[in-house]
Amino acid sequence: MNTNKEIKANRVKTVFITTAKELIKRDGIEALSIRKVAKESGYAMSTIYAYFKNIDDLLWHTRDSMIGDIATYMMGSIPSKINSLEDVKAIFYWLMCYFIDNKKVYHFMYNYPLNKTDKKNGNIMDSPDIQKEFEKTFAFFMSSGSCTVEEITIKTSMLVYSMFGMLNLFITNNDDLQLSKMHSQMDAYIDLLFGD
Repeated sequence: MNTNKEIKANRVKTVFITTAKELIKRDGIEALSIRKVAKESGYAMSTIYAYFKNIDDLLWHTRDSMIGDIATYMMGSIPSKINSLEDVKAIFYWLMCYFIDNKKVYHFMYNYPLNKTDKKNGNIMDSPDIQKEFEKTFAFFMSSGSCTVEEITIKTSMLVYSMFGMLNLFITNNDDLQLSKMHSQMDAYIDLLFGD
């Protein structure tokens, strides 16, 4: 059972994580500092250091919280039962749109280097929330026997990394890639990897 002191500590820690998320979304990761988090949250810098050993420690917690936010959004956006390739295509389209609408979040999560010694959790796919959505998304392939779990994991990794590559080109504007082209490319990849 949590004591009042533990409850308060978790609440204060959450304030710092939430403030960091809001600053990243508004101003981008490069503008973030412990000083800005302290000012925006109304706490002293020393209070932040009582909960996080450095900025990377705070940012790893912030990243984990953003992953939870994405999973929560997915749960509200994705059909409760995935039955077809079209449903899978819609999920990847949604995910691309999410990151295009949240470019600063994408940049922070996938392009900003953090000190890995401060990393608490493993790979993003190891997140229980993401793993639950992953299993829900691809359950119909497993139940039909068309793919093993290992094959689905490999194929999905290929799709995700392809999507990230296209997102990098789109977000940086280093190519003439348009959202409609990204969408049709992802559809083609999904058909190739999972189609009959």
